[in-house]
Amino acid sequence: MSSFKKLAALLLAAAMLFAALPSFAVKEKAASPLTEAERIERISSLAEFNTRFAEMKRVYGRRAEESEGAYALARIIVKSASRIDTAGAVACVGGYNDWYVLQYSTPEEAKLACSRYSKLSTVEYAVPDIIMKVDSEPAAAPYKSWGYGESHVNAREFNDWLLTQAGSVSALPEVIVGVIDTGADQSHPFLAGRLVQGYDVADDDYDPDDGHSHGTHVSGTVVDGTLENVKVMPIKVLGDNGFGTTLDVALGIEYGYLHGCRVENLSLGGDCDGLDGREHLLLAEAIESAFENGTIVCVAAGNESEDASYHCPANVRRACTVAAIEQDHSLCYFSNFGDYVDVAAPGANINSSVPGGGFGTKSGTSMACPHVSAVAAMIASANPTISADDAVNVIKNTAVGIGLTNAGTGMAHVCADIFGFDSLVNAAGHDLHFASTGNYGWQADDGCISSTNAGVNNSTASVTCKADVGPDQTVTFEYKVSSEQDHDHFRLRADGTVLFEASGEQGWQSVTVDIPGSGCKQLTWEFHKDASSSSGSDKAWLRGVSIGSSLNTAVNFTGIEIPFTSTGAYPWYPDDSEHAAASGNAGVNGSESVMETTIQLSKGMKVEFKYKVSAGSGDMLTVTDNGRAILTSSNTNGFVKFEYTVPERGEHNFRFVYSKDGSGSSGSDRAWVKQFCYYHTFESSVNGKDDFLPFDNTCEYPWMASGEAVCSTNFSQDSTESYFTLTLPMQAGETLTFRYKPSSETNYDFFRFYVDGVKKIESSGNRTWQTYTFTAVETKSYF
Repeated sequence: MSSFKKLAALLLAAAMLFAALPSFAVKEKAASPLTEAERIERISSLAEFNTRFAEMKRVYGRRAEESEGAYALARIIVKSASRIDTAGAVACVGGYNDWYVLQYSTPEEAKLACSRYSKLSTVEYAVPDIIMKVDSEPAAAPYKSWGYGESHVNAREFNDWLLTQAGSVSALPEVIVGVIDTGADQSHPFLAGRLVQGYDVADDDYDPDDGHSHGTHVSGTVVDGTLENVKVMPIKVLGDNGFGTTLDVALGIEYGYLHGCRVENLSLGGDCDGLDGREHLLLAEAIESAFENGTIVCVAAGNESEDASYHCPANVRRACTVAAIEQDHSLCYFSNFGDYVDVAAPGANINSSVPGGGFGTKSGTSMACPHVSAVAAMIASANPTISADDAVNVIKNTAVGIGLTNAGTGMAHVCADIFGFDSLVNAAGHDLHFASTGNYGWQADDGCISSTNAGVNNSTASVTCKADVGPDQTVTFEYKVSSEQDHDHFRLRADGTVLFEASGEQGWQSVTVDIPGSGCKQLTWEFHKDASSSSGSDKAWLRGVSIGSSLNTAVNFTGIEIPFTSTGAYPWYPDDSEHAAASGNAGVNGSESVMETTIQLSKGMKVEFKYKVSAGSGDMLTVTDNGRAILTSSNTNGFVKFEYTVPERGEHNFRFVYSKDGSGSSGSDRAWVKQFCYYHTFESSVNGKDDFLPFDNTCEYPWMASGEAVCSTNFSQDSTESYFTLTLPMQAGETLTFRYKPSSETNYDFFRFYVDGVKKIESSGNRTWQTYTFTAVETKSYF
């Protein structure tokens, strides 16, 4: 395009309504782990698929380390249960997990194809095969990690306790950690006896030798912090140059959990800016499958000193994402951070094995991540039957607060008897971690715990736990108290605010209390004695603690706070087993269960949610927008993603109705809805009010939605242009108005606006919002 004629319609910079992908993930529990026969069949299919993919890379390979951009490899992955038309691709590999790998001649062709496939109703997703790489800085020092010291992860104390409980290492279960990386030096003395047969995905063979050093260092850190029952399976997905692709990584994840890995470590990452901050669906699917089959996946947050949401797999919700801290517990200058981070761990100058039999130090979130993988392996050693999601919750709940607000729940830390008296306090099926310190801790007491400050005036005994909660969630617990009325008090606090108080003589009571706000909350139960008496029987007892979902947390995307209501005889309710809202009229013929919300939206915005229906003949889920049906569904095969484009600006009432007719009364008949969210598109952000002008946004760096504005996407890309255009018939005297602002290096980077090739605006530097109006001088089409 001559002169790169640009139209920048940056409209109404206001509070962002962009509802994409917040952080505190309510992790979904295992749904359908593979049977042994299915596992064996999947292994065979995976091996055959990877052999053909390796040949594709050999024939059409590009040097990853010399390429940039999400589509640099000119390769995409399409997931579809139906056959797809592969016209235009120069090669195709399919046959595993409904994945089609399509190779194109140019990145531009791949990008256009990805956009085309994404619009097909038969396609679950289409994503680019993004370049993945290691990111760390080597140095030299002949010592192993300081990060396992008692002031940090505290591995040695925990492992001593673990040995005391088991009696010997041989009595502990074997726990395999898949290190998905550059391989490992299989002859290194430090790793002797700790490696099991690995696999080289990149070269499709069983020799995952490390020609880079990164994987050997990561493997050594896992070995350094664990007992001999923990083994490392090196799975090579990155070449000796430290680069690979998302499909290689996904195949490595699949290989690991299919071959018995209880933990997988991904100290690698790629730039997902091209996905507008969304998780890479291929990696998300592989990680979901790993968790569903009992494998804990720990991933590095990345080393770009920015929000982890723009990097994958750091922004995969279900993974345990790890930031890096210094020895003084400050955040490492290079570490990514933000809401997607679950926990922090030592990552600066970490000493571990390097190829050739020696040791060296490296820094990076790559080094922090294996500390947490080691913690996961320790937890699995102590509790072999714990689910992957519960293990991640234990890691987060036992983390030590170190004063960081952007690095998860704190520093990963294990203590002797990490589960403490959790089993005595938690309600069945719940996994909060409880701690009690100070002069008057709580103690185990016949199926519950009790305070220990009986008879001690002016004293307080406290027990605490941390919980990630969404809006409108509750905490339920059972208590009893024996104290002097109005003088000694049993209380519950959330971040210091008193939510509940009891005094006097009360037998066992059950109480449910609303937790204010959302995010990571510290819940504290305390028994306080004043100076009015010193009865030796004064104490409180606690058991049966659980965090309850609300309708809003069940139906909304994690972190979103859209208010839903459901009333009537059969209201919708939170179904924790599905992490979704469920209709309440199962088995009731001739009934309706209704849930609704009303939100303000702009034309062109997207509304998304997932739904599932288990229905008899004549039963139906209907969803309406302001009375217009946008979805009707009878029985579905699992959860289905639904996407809706908002047709007009204004208030929208979304109503979810599950109707049962009189043909059956199965108690399982119901509908579920979850992960409801809405977000801006380019069209909804760039246009004003109900205008919907025909913009063309198909350049190499297309503009993207950012709340109620759009922004260019070529930041950090030297000598590039990000532009969009508009051809608009106008009458003489008509006007086109927009707002704009640049944020750039003065006199080097420029925002420009052209009309018919004539420059009307040129602005550089950091400017506040400006308004520009173009007036047509004659009746014609302007470009």
